[in-house]
Amino acid sequence: MTLFRYALALSAALGLSIQASAQDSSSVSTITSIPNTPYFYTNELIVELDTNALGQGIDDVVATLQSRSTNAGVLERFGSPSNARALSRIRMPQPSVAALDAADPERRLQSMVVLQFPNDDATRRAQMALARHPAVIAQSRNVIGRYSTDPLIPVDTEL
Repeated sequence: MTLFRYALALSAALGLSIQASAQDSSSVSTITSIPNTPYFYTNELIVELDTNALGQGIDDVVATLQSRSTNAGVLERFGSPSNARALSRIRMPQPSVAALDAADPERRLQSMVVLQFPNDDATRRAQMALARHPAVIAQSRNVIGRYSTDPLIPVDTEL
């Protein structure tokens, strides 16, 4: 018991989040964090899609997901997100994006969507579903980041 208290105090001191999952009667887990410690994961997934495999542009995919289309298959293939948006707010016309090289950073940025889910369980289920989706190039969970240094200290550019 003393070791557990030590680990708990140490993790709280380091600002880490220890979570406990508890099953309730509806078999949906809830996350309980230690007070005053951050939970770094959000219920959002950043997904890079292959528009050639989808057969439609990212803006069309986002519009379909936002409309909560009656075509349930589309929603299920993307894990039934509660909201969707393009990662980049600055959008290029689809023909211009298609003309870019597949490895071009701008094309990759234009091919990314942010899918939002209602809870942690739905986010994890969506990650598993998207891992099997043929049009998904990459996916990662959106996390809350922190600066690793003071942003007010100037960076020495003369190396």
